Amino acid sequence: MFIEVSGTSTWNKGAELMMVAIREHFKDHHPNVRLAVDAGFGKYEDRAKYGLWYNPRIKKFGRSLISLKLSPRSFMRTMGIINEREIYALLDASGFAFGDQHPTERAKRFADQVADAKRSGQKVILLPQALGLFEKPAIRDAFSRIVRYSDLIYARDSISLQDIQDIIGHDNRVRPAPDFTNLVKPKLSFGTDKSRRVCIVPHQRMIEKANSKKEADRYLPLLASFIRFASEANLEATLMVHGKEDRPLETFA
Repeated sequence: MFIEVSGTSTWNKGAELMMVAIREHFKDHHPNVRLAVDAGFGKYEDRAKYGLWYNPRIKKFGRSLISLKLSPRSFMRTMGIINEREIYALLDASGFAFGDQHPTERAKRFADQVADAKRSGQKVILLPQALGLFEKPAIRDAFSRIVRYSDLIYARDSISLQDIQDIIGHDNRVRPAPDFTNLVKPKLSFGTDKSRRVCIVPHQRMIEKANSKKEADRYLPLLASFIRFASEANLEATLMVHGKEDRPLETFA
C-alpha cells in the first residue's frame, strides 16, 4: 500500500523531522505501507535517503505525461516512481502553511490536490499543524475547499481549532491533536537527567510571520524569559535549533 505525504516546498530540518516521525510510525505499526512524495517534498537525494517513492503528479498534456503513461510498470518500479492511482491516502504534514500569513497560491494548489485525491478515491488527512487565521476571503475560500474534501483534520492548538470552527462550525472531522515530531527517537543523548531538562526551540518563522515589528521584537525577550524561568526552577535549559536559518537566534542566549 502506498501513502503519499504532502508538505512544504522547502526541505528543511522541520520537514525532514516530520518525515522521519511519519516513517518511524509506519515502520513500527504498519510495515507494509510504503511512503511516497511529490516533487515539492525534497530533492532526489532527500527522497532516496529515506526510501521514499515518487509521484510525479504530471497533469499538463505533453511529452512527460505521455512518457509516464506509456512506461511499463516494471520500469517505473526500478526508478522508484508510482502512479497516482496506486495511492491509498494523502497525508499533509505542512506544519504551518494555511492561513492569512501564507501565500494564497499554496492553499489553492493544495485544494486542487485534495479534490484530485478524492476523485481518485483516496483518503485525505491533515496531520497535526497550526492553522489560521482565515480572515482573507481568498484564503478562507481555498481552505474551505480543503475541509470539504478532507476526511480528518487535526489542529495542534486550541486557537487553530477555533479558527477552523469559525469557518465550518462544529465538525467531527476536525479534531485536536498535539505535534507528533517529538515522537522521533533521538540517536544521541545529552547524558544528563532528562527529567530536569527543558528544551527551547528558537524559530526564525516566529519573527518572519509576526503581525507587526512590535510583535516580532518581543520574541527574543520572550525566549530569554523562558531560560530565566527554567533556571529559577532548577531546570537545565537546552537550545535545539530548528534549522540553519535559525542559527543567528542562538546568540540571544
